[in-house]
Amino acid sequence: ELKHGRCGMVATTGYLVNAAGIHFPGMLSAKEGISFESLSTMKPLDAWAAVPDAGKAQILLTIFIAEMVTEAQGTHYTK
Repeated sequence: ELKHGRCGMVATTGYLVNAAGIHFPGMLSAKEGISFESLSTMKPLDAWAAVPDAGKAQILLTIFIAEMVTEAQGTHYTK
């Protein structure tokens, strides 16, 4: 439950930051002409849909690696 609570807090923070229009400078994908600014003008789910598939794969791979590293360390947090 602790891990899920933290994930929920990060997700809520990301949603609120996006809704407030706060964004990184520069381009998300120069090849496809998508800037971080253009994503910040969209609703959160529309912004996710606009991210190129390669970007989504990078995000999901990073999450997967982080999960594998933390779950493989010593005693599990639920025990």
